[in-house]
Amino acid sequence: MDDHARRGGARRGGAGAGDDTGTARHYEFRVSGLLSASAQHALAEFSASSIEEVPPQTVIHADVIDHSQLQGFIALLDNLGLRLVSVQSTSGEPVDDTRRDRGVKRS
Repeated sequence: MDDHARRGGARRGGAGAGDDTGTARHYEFRVSGLLSASAQHALAEFSASSIEEVPPQTVIHADVIDHSQLQGFIALLDNLGLRLVSVQSTSGEPVDDTRRDRGVKRS
């Protein structure tokens, strides 16, 4: 076991945001309310691949490479004043480019 693993830095299969190969994992974040244009822009700049309004919530889809990026995305939601309702990994696969419209879908 190397020093990094002894300090707790080793990743456990499936437990992290991504995997050891640097592949992104797809996440779904649900926040209360609808997003302002500036919040939508900030999220799209960070890594949000799509934003869907499902009143009274907004669903944000994003590909996250590692735990640090996941924590950064959650911190961004907090800094934008958004109340996080839920977050879940929806697959181990990143969103393909055909779904990356970076626009807002209204239901």
